[in-house]
Parts: sequence; C-alpha cells; structure tokens
Amino acid sequence: MYKSKPNINSSLNYWLNYITSIQKDCFYSNFGLIYKLSIKYNLNKLDATIIVVSGTNAKGSTCNILEKLLSSFGYKVGLYTSPHLIKYTERLKINGCYLSDIKHIHALTYINYIRKNIRLTYFEFSTLSILYLLKQYKLDFIILEVGLGGRLDATNIIDSDISIITNIDLDHTKLLGSNRESISLEKAGIFRNFKKSIIGETNIPKNIYKIAQYKNTILIRNKHEWLYNNTKHFWSYHDIQGSISNLPYNVNASCKSFSIAISTIRNLNIIYNINKIKKIVKDFHFPGRFNIISKNPKIILDVTHNPNGSNYLFKKLSYLSIKGKLYILIGMLKDKNIEKTIFPFISITDIWYCVSLNTIRGSKAYQIAKYLNKNTYYMFDDIKKAYNSVCKKAKKKDTILVFGSFFLISEIIKINNINIL
Repeated sequence: MYKSKPNINSSLNYWLNYITSIQKDCFYSNFGLIYKLSIKYNLNKLDATIIVVSGTNAKGSTCNILEKLLSSFGYKVGLYTSPHLIKYTERLKINGCYLSDIKHIHALTYINYIRKNIRLTYFEFSTLSILYLLKQYKLDFIILEVGLGGRLDATNIIDSDISIITNIDLDHTKLLGSNRESISLEKAGIFRNFKKSIIGETNIPKNIYKIAQYKNTILIRNKHEWLYNNTKHFWSYHDIQGSISNLPYNVNASCKSFSIAISTIRNLNIIYNINKIKKIVKDFHFPGRFNIISKNPKIILDVTHNPNGSNYLFKKLSYLSIKGKLYILIGMLKDKNIEKTIFPFISITDIWYCVSLNTIRGSKAYQIAKYLNKNTYYMFDDIKKAYNSVCKKAKKKDTILVFGSFFLISEIIKINNINIL
C-alpha cells in the first residue's frame, strides 16, 4: 500500500499504480456498488447516442471503425476502449484526439473522492473516470467497448441505444462460463428493452434469442438481416437498404468487423456517405492488429490471445506468400488457453521463441513450450533479448510473427520506437 495517497499533483503513473494496488481480485465484486455510485453522482447518464460493443474478439477494431465512420460523416464522437497498448491515455478519444494526462488525473481524483471507502477494481475505477470525462464534452455519439462479458461489466451501468456482439467464443471461462451458451448469457446482458442489437455471430446460441425475446431487443443478425460476400479482389455488404459493392480488403480488420460497423451505421437513422465508407475501409489502420512493421524480413505484430483469434490469424497469414522460414515470438497470459491458441501454427512454424511475461497474470516461457515439439523452440525471460535473437536469426526472405498478450506487443512497439499516438 502506498505511504501517501495520490492527489491532483500526482503523476498519472502514480495514480494508475495506486488504483491497481487497491483493487480486489474479483472482476465482478463491486458492480452493484458502482451502479449505485454512478446513479448518485449522475455518471450513468450521458447526453449522446450510446453504442456498446461486446464480443470475444474484434471489439476494439469494431469500435475504432465505428469512430472513424461517424467522425467522417461530421459527427462528434467519444470512444472508450481497453486495454491500451502503450499509454493509458489511449483508452479515451474525444473527436479523434487523446486527452492530456492532467485531465485524466483530475477525473481519477474526482472518482477517488466520491468512492469514499468503496474498493473498486482497476477497470471499474478507470471506467468511472472515463465516464466523468465524457460528460464534459458535447458529443453526438459515444462508443463504449465492454471490458469483459457484458452483464456485470462496468460499462453496463450505461443504458445504450444500440448494442453490438461481435462474436461468441470461449475465453475467460472461469468468469464467464465453460460453454458458449453460458457465455452468451453474460454478453446478452448489454441488451436493452426495445433497442437494436447488431449480432456478428452466425452460430447464435439459444440464450441470445431468449434474452432478446425477454427484453424485446431487436436482433440485426449476420446472414439474416445483413451479410457480406467475398470475391477475389473485393467484397460487398448487403442489407434491406441495398448493397455496397467493390469494398477493398484491409489486413488490419476483417470484412465482418467492417460489416458490423456498416450495419450499425445503417440502423442509426443518420445521414452517411458510401464513398466515405469505402475510404475508411481502404485506409483503416489499427495498431497491434496484423501490423507489418518490416518487409525484409517480414515482421508482423498481432494481439491475438485466444483460440478463436488465432484461427483467424492463421487464415490471414496463409494469404501471404511466405517463401522462407516462419519464426514465431509468443508471450501469453496464464489464464488463457495456450494449447489451443498455438495449435494452428504448430505444423507450419520452424522455430518458436517463447517468452515469459513479467506481470502477475503472465505465463512463463516453459508453460508455452510444454505444448511444442522438442528442438523447435527457445525460451527467454526477457522480451527484448528474445526479439533481438529472432531478428538476428531470420534472413531477409523469412517471416517473424509476434503474437499474444497486449503486454508483449506493447514491448515490441516500444523496442521499435513505433509512434501509435
């Protein structure tokens, strides 16, 4: 525990270390309390159209695509996503801009004052402070990324106007449930009475329909109310309003993520421009999502960290013409399904570089290596040493894929001095 509590003059890093130190182990421990706290201090009422995004994967990309689209149409947009890659201030954008450290410090100071003796988790504390900041601006739309699940996530204290579930797969099973039906109950917790929900999942669990019927939520489903088609060079989106054809492929996000965002736009009853949609699809860039930071050798960074995501990453990698060897540098959190996440790549990878992550939740290198064949891996306790080693080993025609935890990708971005802000 800190000898002195942070105050308005403390640094942002000091504040973040402080809110980490006071949190409880349970993610859901204080939902009822923060809901009451938000009502008491009017933090759960935002004067804007609210879009909440949940799902196992592609939440962040969908949120960022939506922000780019709405901003391009001339709307004022606030965006809250998590986790961040390099700096905490990445979590909030107001009209495309990040706020200063001091603004976040003011918000954290205010939340620390009103919470009194209520112990908040890091995510609850930060979410309340973000909501406090969002209230300071006159915005048309606010996009909120759900941190975990939906029903008991801190973002669910807000009544959304439209909700999104990108997909439903196994992740965080100890907290959300061991199968898709139980996980879908948590994610459907973001549904609101008589409001619309965009569903990117095609194999929709029964519980989604049950909760939607109970809440009179209008489902806008992939391959039902909307769909997308792929051709060799372009793809197209279709719904009752018509088609958007000749859309370009973008390695930073899937056609499904773009389609979810387009479907959301078309269900908001707003004025939009199809040419601007095409431009966003073409130009969209999202740090840490299949980012190619070098060509000789080809170095790719991706924050994929669960089986569903790794299967998609494997498909994207297969589209590349890999002529040399494939090296993989990987670091994961110990609460992830490491075995199933790495499985798609075992048969095509020449050498693995397994690295320990220096965080409480981080796995050790040997916990990854135990699922690999002997003589196909190296183990490291230091990310920089592992990265320098694989870069020294790889020839110009080879490919280095770095994937796993946000913490790993963050360190690689820092090593390469890549500016993402």
